Amino acid sequence: MTPVARCLRRFDLASVRTDSTIVALVEDALDELEAAFDRPSERIVALEAVLHETHDRQDPSSRAFSRFLLTMIDRRQVRLAAGRTRDRHTRLALV
Repeated sequence: MTPVARCLRRFDLASVRTDSTIVALVEDALDELEAAFDRPSERIVALEAVLHETHDRQDPSSRAFSRFLLTMIDRRQVRLAAGRTRDRHTRLALV
């Protein structure tokens, strides 16, 4: 299964949740997707592929979830395009 397909699968599982764990589930899926690619440009392309696939599969009843994903993915793409990296493990080690 490709990294994009794995991410989409995890989004499908997260979309049925109605509690606060949804943020962590989506962040973990996006972290895994980004970790699959070495270069920021590859990460941006993968995030864009996930975004388009999510939009194409959008169910009218899940518009709020789709907007949430759009926001999360957009923030990551902006960060990557600006050359900023976010190493979650380093951040956790510093806390």
